[in-house]
Amino acid sequence: IVDGMTVKVDDDSRGNFSDYYWNFDGFGNASTQNADFTFPEPGFWHICLTVFDENTNCAADVCKPVEIRDTSTSGPIESICFADFAFVVNGNTAEFSSQSQGDVSEVHWNFNDLGFSTDETPEFTFPGPGFYEVCISTFDEETECHARFCKHIEIFAAEGEEDVASCLADYSIYLDIENLTVNFTNESRG
Repeated sequence: IVDGMTVKVDDDSRGNFSDYYWNFDGFGNASTQNADFTFPEPGFWHICLTVFDENTNCAADVCKPVEIRDTSTSGPIESICFADFAFVVNGNTAEFSSQSQGDVSEVHWNFNDLGFSTDETPEFTFPGPGFYEVCISTFDEETECHARFCKHIEIFAAEGEEDVASCLADYSIYLDIENLTVNFTNESRG
């Protein structure tokens, strides 16, 4: 629930978790199951929740975007933008669609430096199985609002095709503020 610059977040996780860690896009955090947070400035921000079960060492996390606008001022609302995308993979080809929000007049895609596009919904064929970083950058000429978002996608070997070993090193962090410990979860793939 968003009320001006303040957001109220509720945990909808499934399972029995002993610890909760909210991250409000680097502006602050909370270690309660549900939390309230006031952002210092308007924008599209990521709110991330990491849950941890100390009995099973199970950890999971999720991040979602939220739009924060300062409604307490009587002047014009400042333009803000946020870059994001969705994709579907079929063989070596992936179809992308911009999920960007805010004022956007230009979209630029980078497919792991293998190709580029300015289409809103491009299609790109990768050379073979592996992990590839895809980035979307958005820009609005009128407001000069700029945003960028990158994530790794995986292209799998086709049936009957040799599976080339590929890997991606990754991890997540859960900070247990009460016990002053840090838990690392291996999220490497491949």
